[in-house]
Amino acid sequence: MGIRRTSGSIAVVAALVGGLVVAGAGTGSAAAVTVRIGDSLSGCSTAVPGVGTVTADIAAHIEVDAPDTARQGVPTAPLPYRGTASVGLDFAQGTPLRQALDGAGAVTLDATARVFLRYHSPQFPNTENPRPYFSVTGVPIAGNSTLPEWSTSGELPPMVFDRVGTEPTRYYQSFNVLVTPRGADGGPTALGTLDVHCIYPPGPYSTHRVEVSPGNRHIT
Repeated sequence: MGIRRTSGSIAVVAALVGGLVVAGAGTGSAAAVTVRIGDSLSGCSTAVPGVGTVTADIAAHIEVDAPDTARQGVPTAPLPYRGTASVGLDFAQGTPLRQALDGAGAVTLDATARVFLRYHSPQFPNTENPRPYFSVTGVPIAGNSTLPEWSTSGELPPMVFDRVGTEPTRYYQSFNVLVTPRGADGGPTALGTLDVHCIYPPGPYSTHRVEVSPGNRHIT
């Protein structure tokens, strides 16, 4: 069975991990930078029925093309993003997880990264927080020992600034990965869906400054 990649969106907000990368110019009313948000986290875990706690490293990275200039009261263009995710669950032959998967009749795995993203500034609270999620489906258990990295892309909502000046815009993120074993009929097994998650360390926050000009000033 092949691997099919999909993307979409979900809900929640939390803490940030990540840094900032400047990556050339964007298009539209302002130049843009690429804000990279995310990191790899070790020592994450999930509860597997009949096995107990299984540990795994997980990772989710989001790169957002964000404007570095804007006009007062004028929405920016939507912010394109690209993301990748991975989960280091070890289901090699002979491991306790593999034994549980085989015992439940699982033949494939689906995995969904739920990325809880928020970006805001002191005058732009952005209560409509974007929540990307993205999935890989139909990964065969036979012949594999872990899930491959998967990816997504899309657009985040525009930003609107009400005040002229320099606005430090902070980007927050947390994430977890849901793994669903499926049987030969495509339905979920008795193992249900495994929630692989971590305890997040505080900050630092990825901060990007936006120069906001008066609304009647044309920016090229």
